[in-house]
Amino acid sequence: GDATVVATSYEAVRDYMPEARSAGFDMLILDEAHKLRNLYGTKKEPPKMATVIRETLEARVFKYVLMLTATPMQNRIWDLYSLIDCLAVAKGHENPFGNKAAFAARYGNAMKNQGWSSTSAGVEFRNTLRQYLVRTRRATVRLAFPTRVLELKRVPATRSDRQLIAIIAQALQKSVSGKGLLSASLGIAMMSSPHALQRQLHNMAVHESSWKQVAQAVDTIVAQYQTPSKLDALIQICRELAAARPSDWRLVVFTCRLETLNLIVRRLSELKIAVSTIQGGAAAQNQTTIQ
Repeated sequence: GDATVVATSYEAVRDYMPEARSAGFDMLILDEAHKLRNLYGTKKEPPKMATVIRETLEARVFKYVLMLTATPMQNRIWDLYSLIDCLAVAKGHENPFGNKAAFAARYGNAMKNQGWSSTSAGVEFRNTLRQYLVRTRRATVRLAFPTRVLELKRVPATRSDRQLIAIIAQALQKSVSGKGLLSASLGIAMMSSPHALQRQLHNMAVHESSWKQVAQAVDTIVAQYQTPSKLDALIQICRELAAARPSDWRLVVFTCRLETLNLIVRRLSELKIAVSTIQGGAAAQNQTTIQ
């Protein structure tokens, strides 16, 4: 239509790119561009969205293309190959790293060697990246952000906390497979809240009966908790903020576990502390919270 700028999602771009090709737009800006990183170097089929966008770039539909990301990536070397490939075809160039076979031969083996980035291959790799990538720091563009002050609040382990740790440690010693990943996963759950750990163990017990006894032992401990130690610390912070600024204090709490979120909401509500949540799969509630 008459729109000169359209802001949309990757999913919409995937479905409507044929129309966009003939709409006469000059420039494509791809935010969160790391979403295009899985085009090469994986046994799975590349995502349709990334494939459609790469094909559009190769067709030179847009005169100008800008790819942006502020998300740190735990890069596979093929992720960078994929992103450079998109930018290269948008320019009408061959990929400067060559085809997949040439790239694997030149850089794949080097990556296996400790300190590869200081080798001639590593220096060459970085020099090629610089032809396409610009890294901009806040200080470079003089963005005035407030000073961020980090303060660690230590929470002493209670008797119940120590009992949970002992139960999980003993269970991991008996486990025969996947100890590294399993211990990390259970550790994250336990650090979130006893209730998050309880839920994860019950989910595990459904698939592996050996965890059923562990889940039952944790159930007994969780039933004894009045308020988990970390939640006690959170409540104390709320009280300190309320005392300092009774009429306009605010607090944002992040958690990746739904059980922990529900626990926090329930306890703060009991204390007559106004609380709302933003979470995945709750669009209407999220909008109410924002308002």
